[in-house]
Amino acid sequence: MKKIKLGGCGYLYQKTESKHTLIADPKDEGWHDDLKGQAIFKIEDTGNGIEFTQRNKNRLDYDEAQELFYLLKKVL
Repeated sequence: MKKIKLGGCGYLYQKTESKHTLIADPKDEGWHDDLKGQAIFKIEDTGNGIEFTQRNKNRLDYDEAQELFYLLKKVL
């Protein structure tokens, strides 16, 4: 896993064969305790398109847009 900073918060970036995940860094004090170590955003290349999962459904705030942008650059 690679440590990165986005929007002032620390993340762990994890890549498997087709899945890219941002995890809230458990050592970063910027995260609420209930989010530390949790997957914040996932993108998976299914071969027929890209599926993504986020912690807040049906909307993107500015931090989530930055998370999505980071992961899309890794996939595309």
